Amino acid sequence: IGYTGAGVDVAVLDLGFWRLAEAQSLGEIPANAIPVDLVGGGIELNTPHGTAVAEQVADMAPGVRLHLILFDDDVDFENAVDYVHTNGIRIANLSVNWFNTSYYDDTGPISALINDSHDAHGVFWSVGGGNWGYRHWRGGWLDEDGDRDLSFWPSDEQLTLLPEVAVGTQACIAMNWNQYVGTPATDLDLYVHAASGAQVASSEFSQTTGGGAPPAENA
Repeated sequence: IGYTGAGVDVAVLDLGFWRLAEAQSLGEIPANAIPVDLVGGGIELNTPHGTAVAEQVADMAPGVRLHLILFDDDVDFENAVDYVHTNGIRIANLSVNWFNTSYYDDTGPISALINDSHDAHGVFWSVGGGNWGYRHWRGGWLDEDGDRDLSFWPSDEQLTLLPEVAVGTQACIAMNWNQYVGTPATDLDLYVHAASGAQVASSEFSQTTGGGAPPAENA
């Protein structure tokens, strides 16, 4: 119906834009797309994920001018948000997973940056979510026997990883809880055990002493 996005700037923030030049040569991404490398090693790094996202934006709105912003960590991301503000961009896409920075209830440092961008500068953020929807557990604190170990289900203090992690492979276990506003009031620790019962990893940051770590542990 004639809506092409002409005259509109859109930012795509991602962790890699591998094969970007190839996508532009094939006409999948407009030639006037602006690469913004906040990492310093060249924008065609790590993964083609950002390139694929940019291709989808271009398919839906072929007239937009794309700003392809490469970032690597939370500091880079804050600089990316500043770039969006400085350049008057009103639409931004972030299809990246963040672990242990929010309880997924609009709190936490990353959510705060996006909220401020929207509230103070009118930026519409399209944010990906749900990739790990079937690979997490969530629930309230339960400790029937008073031993200070969480029961994931009544009288069950162990959460089995499925599929099982094979010997010699790696897994990332992340835990957080809903105390991102203010100083965490609860100090929780995370322990990972092999099927034999032997402890293979742990995370014991202190949330209530020494300035207080965020309400998160990872192993």
